[in-house]
This record gives sequence, structure tokens and C-alpha cells, in this order.
Amino acid sequence: MNLTTALLRLLIFPGLLFAVPAAWFFLWAERKVVAVMQQRIGPPFMQPFFDFMKLIGKDVPSRTGLGGFLVRIWPILSVAAAAGAVGLLPVIPHSGGFAGDLILLLSLLELPSMFIIAAGFSSRSLWGEIGSSREAVMSVSYNVVFLMAVIGIAASQHTFELQALAYSHGSPLRWLGVLAIVVCLPAKLHINPFSITNAEQEIYAGPMTEYAGPDLALWELAHGLHGPGRGAAHSAGHQCLAGGHPFRRALIRRGDPALRVSGGNRAPGNRFLGAFLLAMRRDFRSDWRFLRAADEAQAMNILNLLFKNFISGSVTLRFPKRPPADLGYRGLVRYDEKLCTGCGVCAYRCTSRSIIFRPTRTAYTWSYDPGQCTFCGRCVDGCESHALTQDAECPPIYFKRDELNFSQTTQRPLPPPKAKPPVPPAPNVTATASSPGDAQ
Repeated sequence: MNLTTALLRLLIFPGLLFAVPAAWFFLWAERKVVAVMQQRIGPPFMQPFFDFMKLIGKDVPSRTGLGGFLVRIWPILSVAAAAGAVGLLPVIPHSGGFAGDLILLLSLLELPSMFIIAAGFSSRSLWGEIGSSREAVMSVSYNVVFLMAVIGIAASQHTFELQALAYSHGSPLRWLGVLAIVVCLPAKLHINPFSITNAEQEIYAGPMTEYAGPDLALWELAHGLHGPGRGAAHSAGHQCLAGGHPFRRALIRRGDPALRVSGGNRAPGNRFLGAFLLAMRRDFRSDWRFLRAADEAQAMNILNLLFKNFISGSVTLRFPKRPPADLGYRGLVRYDEKLCTGCGVCAYRCTSRSIIFRPTRTAYTWSYDPGQCTFCGRCVDGCESHALTQDAECPPIYFKRDELNFSQTTQRPLPPPKAKPPVPPAPNVTATASSPGDAQ
């Protein structure tokens, strides 16, 4: 491989020019599958590109000194390593290579994990350090299985060159390679249930907690590049496993069921596989009870639920459709000023302070904020004059927070004029003249 070919493979195909759109497609497919399993519609096809451009346009927190330099350099190195791994893939027949490029590919595939660990500790964040520690533990756990499978495949073919492995004859180790794909790929891509490194509900974003803007966009791009790179590497490796002569029975039972490798091929890789499976078999025989400890019924219920969600389709309604309201649904509170007596009990019973009652001597103002309302119905239950009711349907669609706010000022009814008390009639006093006889 000369310098021109290396640059073309790194920058054009299968390098950055091809791998970046493939990475966005991988991120979209991952999110789409998760949405289907959750009975959602999922993101549009161009959503990963939109997210990347949105992050590119955001501001980055100012960081100075060596710590700031390290925080910024890790995502750049991660993208470079992932792009280099994609550029090494033998996707073009007879495109060239060099002896030992498989080792370089494995190193480049593992560098982003190491950079994530370093980024979490460089950010000086508690959550970042916890996420980096978990990433280190996970890397050791799945890399042991993956590297053992790859070394066994390469040893059985007597070569560590990708081009030779991709077009070599079949090997009885292909089932171990398939097992490595199934076990290692979800863990490497941090797909549930292997997302303990960036468990958002527990440690926020893990090593990515202190990242934002273009730095976070580069991390997302590196994650997307890592998916096609590792998937294509596994596919290239599986191509050599599936080709050639048919797979012969290599694992047989003899006496006390101990596994051994049989057949004409006594390559070091086969002997390595036999020793590995024999050790695993002995461990399983001594600790077989852990299989019984697993809650099989719960696991099957989860798988059954995911399968039903996958075949039943999405339950998400597109705008402007709305879901039907159930019986007894409590919606927006409606106010009837004709029935209101101005007592203010509704505002007293409202625990969310969405109803505000302002009385004066001549009027009172009743205000309602649906954005703050919890729709508990306490105000409706406490209104003795039945001036408050609740809708039995979903609230209408609105675009501003205060668009559904309601305020009504009502004049207090004037009391009837007091009637003047009736004036009592004047007493009728008549003067009676005394007679002379009476005076005597």
C-alpha cells in the first residue's frame, strides 16, 4: 500500500467521506430500533445530521491550561482513531494491506474507549470519573472475549493480515467469532443493557457530563464511526469464517462430558479453543447454580413485550391528532362568572397556586394558569355554586405558555338601597276648654 492509496482509503472510501454519512445512518438506525421497541415513531432520517450541526453551533465552556487542552483533544483523537480503523477495512478486493494490519485495526478500535476513560478523568467531574471507571471495567470484560476469539481465528489461518483473512478458507472457529459478535458489539456500542457507563438516570452522562457544543458533537461522531467500523470488521472476519470447507463437528462428548477439539486440523488456534472451552466447562460445572438464580420468567416477559411492541406498530399520533380522553378525564378548568359568588374558596383549595383570586370592595378578579395547574379537581369539588367545571377532553394545542391563561374581572352586585324607615305620624293633641263649673 503506497501513500496515495492510504490517503484515498482514509479520506474518501471507506474513510471519512463515506464513513461519516454511514455513522449518521448508524445512529439513526439505532435510535429508530429503540423507538420501534417502545412503540414510538422515532426520529426522522436526517435527525443525526441536524443534531450534529446544532451542537457545532453551540458555545463551549471556557477551559484554560493543560486540563482544558486535554478535554478538547480527546474527542479529536477519538474521531481520528475511528476513521483510521474504518480506512483499514478490506472492503475493496485486492486493495492492498500489510502484514499485521489486523493488530493495528484492533488497536484503533480500542483507542476510543481509552480516550473516553481519559476524558472522564480529565474533566475533573465526579460523574465523569465514575463513568470512566465503569468504562474501564466494561472494556476489560468484553475485550477478553473478543480478543481471544480474534486471536484464535488469526492463529487458525496462520496470518494477521486483514486481506488474507477476508478471503481465506473457512475455519471451525466461526461459531466462536459469531459469539464474540453477539456479546461484544452491543457492549462496545453502549447499547442497553450495556449502558452503565453513561447511565443518565444515575450519573447523568458519565464521562460526557462536562462536554458540550462541538466537543460533544465529535464524541457523537466518534461513537457513530465506531459502529460501522466494528460492524464491518466483524463482517470481514465472519466472511473468512463462513467460507471454505463445511464446518465439521469439532466439539464432541467423551465419557464425563469434557469438550475437546477433533478433526484433521491441529492448528494452534484449535488447541487454544479446546483449552478455553474445557476451562469454561469446568467453571460452569462448579457454578451451574447461577443459571437457576436468573429470573427466567421476567426475562421472557420482557422479550415478549418487546416483540409485541415491534409487531403492533407505533402508538404515537402525529400533529394535529390527539388521543381520545378516558372516562373521568380531568381537563382545563372552566369558569362561569354568572354562577360565581366571589367567595374565593377555589383559590384557597388550589394547592398549585394556578387560581388567583383578588377581591376588592366593588369587584373581584379570577385568574387561571393552566400551565401551573395539576388538574386535581379540588377547586371544582369545593365550589358550592357550581361555577367551576372541568373539560372531559384533552387541552387544545398551543404554542405559547400563557396562551391558555384566563382572567376575568367581575363587578360585585350592588346591594339594594336600604328603604327609609317610615316616619311615625304626629300625635293628635286636642285642647279641651274647662268649664266654669269644673273650675269651681
